[in-house]
Amino acid sequence: MQEKPPVEKSRPRLGVDFGNSTTVVALRDETGTIRLPDFSGWSTSFPVAGQEHHVPRIPSQIRYSDTGTRYFGAEAQQEGMAPAGVARWLRHYILENSTVQVPGADGKMTGYRNAGSDFLTALLTHALRNTTGTSEVVFSVPVNASGMYSTWLHAVATAAGFSVPFFIDEACAAARGYGLPLVPGSLFLLIDFHPDGLDIALVTPCEFSPDAGSQHSRVLGQAHDDIGGSVIDAWMVQDIFTRNRLQETDPRTARLLPLIRNEAQRVRLALVQDSEAEVRMSDPVSGFSLAEQVSRTDLCRIFDERRLFATLNRTIDRALSVSGIHGQEEKRITAVLMVGECSAIPCVQDAIKQRWGAGRVYCDHPTDAIARGAAMASPEILEPNRIRNDYAIRHWDPVAREYRYRFIVRNGARYPSAGQVARFIISGVYDGQAYLGIPLCEICTAGDDPHSHIELVSNNKGELQIAGPASDAMPAVCPALVNMQEPTLLHASPPAKKGEPRFELTFFLDRQGYLCLTARDLLTGLIVKRDAQVFRLN
Repeated sequence: MQEKPPVEKSRPRLGVDFGNSTTVVALRDETGTIRLPDFSGWSTSFPVAGQEHHVPRIPSQIRYSDTGTRYFGAEAQQEGMAPAGVARWLRHYILENSTVQVPGADGKMTGYRNAGSDFLTALLTHALRNTTGTSEVVFSVPVNASGMYSTWLHAVATAAGFSVPFFIDEACAAARGYGLPLVPGSLFLLIDFHPDGLDIALVTPCEFSPDAGSQHSRVLGQAHDDIGGSVIDAWMVQDIFTRNRLQETDPRTARLLPLIRNEAQRVRLALVQDSEAEVRMSDPVSGFSLAEQVSRTDLCRIFDERRLFATLNRTIDRALSVSGIHGQEEKRITAVLMVGECSAIPCVQDAIKQRWGAGRVYCDHPTDAIARGAAMASPEILEPNRIRNDYAIRHWDPVAREYRYRFIVRNGARYPSAGQVARFIISGVYDGQAYLGIPLCEICTAGDDPHSHIELVSNNKGELQIAGPASDAMPAVCPALVNMQEPTLLHASPPAKKGEPRFELTFFLDRQGYLCLTARDLLTGLIVKRDAQVFRLN
């Protein structure tokens, strides 16, 4: 009797979709099976149409008590409502590098990066403690997110106990989560219909090569509309008030409004799985009771009245127009990937299928496809030891009156480096200069997209000069300062003089991909920084 071959075991891996509104975690076990762990007390359940199981989602929010206690996800809310002290939309503000402060522990104020770190560290630590053998974590990141965001996620993951975190962009993760191969040249239309709006992107997977170090997407066209779950909830509230003849000026309306907003959201989510749901509440002051059945038919009627489907198609058309795809060329699109909680609404799915055909539309995992895809990403795609982008030091050329860029790390460079990756001398810019900075710029690889071409000319000194980007060049391929939040400053004592060579700099890459600096003061001979981490390269 022939023996069955042993099941090939894979390393357990967490896939984390840290979203603006909610966070979803997927776990791939040793057999390659994907499951969605529940975070008791922190997560809420999202219904899945036609199925009994629910998707556990952790609201991306944190609340600090006066005593220093931290409350995460659903437990940060009180009686279904988010109090004023809750820090929400964490990822949005982190990506924006917001300096806004929120109430933190012990009555102190804290920034969104710190709040986001506390939230994700608690989540990852809990997952690491409760999933046997898990040693890898893969984060999905927005397409075109800067290296600063990946650097921040890297620091959070290592603080939580993961040795080397990996990254995959959301478009690739969604495709993998829906079981699609990432074939270069294929076109994916990503429809992200979330609580805060509608985002459409036409993307294509980039060619994988060892020099790139990761699989990522290139955006060919994108468009946004402000209509999202919150706007839909407001439409439902208005419809319920109209059907019960409650005017905006009615005092009962004002008293019921905070409660009915939460009820509208609950009903909208319930209608993903059920054909109808009931809204029931009462005004404690007047004794007025409100009981209303809301069906899927009612929701479709509201969408028709508000012209939601027209808005959806118009937003898709804008994204396709930017990419140069019109009319019959839409047949070139390989698949339509629906993600976000509003993509789970049956009549929204029906509208997309009507336009694109059911065979090309993937919508059965709208809230967990990205997390699943992150956990499923193959090791060769997630090779952690290569730099994906070019990095250069920016300096001002007073003669040409423009910025110049000196390469220090090229894309495809391995880390840790075998030795120095760059060595040069910097001089004072003005007399009496006490601090000299290291302005590090990230230059994203533009690929072969003619719509995102930018010409960077390298002179014989190894400097980069912008020769003139196309008028429609995408900003993602322009040199961007990446260490502004945590700048590297060299203290000159005594102060430097204008044009005087002052510091000799040598750079290398450490095992975590950080660009590290050693700086020697040429005037005093002292080492002012030794092997100091400047920035984690992407």
